[in-house]
Amino acid sequence: MSRKGVRPWPGDERGSTTVTGAFITALVLALTMAAIQAGAVLVEQRRAAVAADLAAVAGAVDAQRGGGGCDAAARIAAANGTTVDGCVRDGEDVQVTVVRGKRSAVARAGPAESAGPGE
Repeated sequence: MSRKGVRPWPGDERGSTTVTGAFITALVLALTMAAIQAGAVLVEQRRAAVAADLAAVAGAVDAQRGGGGCDAAARIAAANGTTVDGCVRDGEDVQVTVVRGKRSAVARAGPAESAGPGE
């Protein structure tokens, strides 16, 4: 049997693996970048939430000690890289809204209701 009767492929296939590999590499890189960006957004939101929690607790402690509450909350928020967007004091409870970049978080703190011993 002679190879003279076999016709070659209509197009040259050399290099097609390189193109496919480059496409897959670009796709993996794009997905990795998207995952990194999503992770960064979640980290920023969590940092804002932690700063709000700390600021609310500081404000509630200050309110229990006879202070205004919101000034202490603002100091703690600033120390954690956020700014206070809103602060409301209701007795010894303090609710704080903080902003960090494009993320915001709300936290409320105050004394726990005492039900008495054993309850």
